[in-house]
Amino acid sequence: MNKSTRKRLNSFFSIKRIIGLSLMMSLGFHLLYTFAFFFGESLFLSYEKSAPMPNKWQIQAHAPSDTLQTVHPQHFEKFQPRRHNDMGSKAKRFRLGRMAAHVATSFVMLFVLFLYNRKLMMLNFSKKWHETFSAIFGSVLITTVLSISFSYLILSIDPYTPGPPIHFRMIRDCLVRDYTLMAVVVMAAYLLRALYNQKMIAVENEELKTENIRSHYEALKNQLDPHFLFNSMNTLQSLIDLDKDKAGDFVHQLSSVLRYTLQSNETVTLAKEIECVKAYCNMMRSRYGDNLKFDFQIDTKYNNFKILPLSVQGLIENAIKHNVISAKQPLEVRIAADDQAQLTVSNPIQPKIMAETGNSIGLANLAERYRLKWETEIGIMDDGKVFEVTIPLIKPTEKL
Repeated sequence: MNKSTRKRLNSFFSIKRIIGLSLMMSLGFHLLYTFAFFFGESLFLSYEKSAPMPNKWQIQAHAPSDTLQTVHPQHFEKFQPRRHNDMGSKAKRFRLGRMAAHVATSFVMLFVLFLYNRKLMMLNFSKKWHETFSAIFGSVLITTVLSISFSYLILSIDPYTPGPPIHFRMIRDCLVRDYTLMAVVVMAAYLLRALYNQKMIAVENEELKTENIRSHYEALKNQLDPHFLFNSMNTLQSLIDLDKDKAGDFVHQLSSVLRYTLQSNETVTLAKEIECVKAYCNMMRSRYGDNLKFDFQIDTKYNNFKILPLSVQGLIENAIKHNVISAKQPLEVRIAADDQAQLTVSNPIQPKIMAETGNSIGLANLAERYRLKWETEIGIMDDGKVFEVTIPLIKPTEKL
């Protein structure tokens, strides 16, 4: 068993929990025994039916005439019925000190038994029956030794204990009681073991699920870097052929965007994302000039809201990639945040005659990243005239 599993087991089956279970079982068992002792005795004792006690006149009436005499009150004793002082004598023999001693010794025995069974849970048995045999045999041995030892201890400090025959009966009764408690402990230990295994399976499944989501998320995020880089290189190549000065400005803006991209943050503030987006927009204007416009309508109150990195930049890139941009058909991309803390990127639909091929990682990637990170969905609207994507802005106080 590795250290992590051992630590979880110690936390689940802690000393504090063992003490609580042992004390609860010891007190509960002896309280139940006490109630049965006082209130259940009538269920097990037998009573003899006695005739009504005659008075002195009835005795004289049935006595022979030659022996008729006054009966002395002391002679009434032989007519008294036998009675069981079923509560008084038992209560007198019941002593609180012995009760406390039995509760204490039972608590110690239960504590040791729970510790032994917890130790077995930490061992890796090759076969299941080895563990079962060890649990039963070890528990029986521990119970026998402690029960007999504690019985002799109680007898040695109790000045009112009768002779050896009663000693044997007391030891026998203690063994019966302790074997009963032992059986409860073994069953409780197996129940706790089953609950622990079930909990560990749930934890391991959750860890595997989390790790799978993290791996999936990282894989999706890593797809963005080459996707963005290859498109930027294609744009730079076009600009070099058209205008070297614009190509220089493009390289400067590209370096700013790449620095932002290589930070590898899981989330960023909206202000930082928009700063990168504006650098990217300047790159695109270096290529398309006045034929491409951007309209930012974002209140500064959303600056500290969280967003996934490169999400807005990816949407703008898709708009440029799939629409005609020319002097006759200029393209305007609108980026706005509404009162519901949602950011919308929209553009008029101006489809190219020859649609560009892609690897389809844009919108699908973004939607999957938001679902994995925050379990939220992005909104996509296409009415044939305007294409619009809405992504949620996450409050900075919410868990990332």
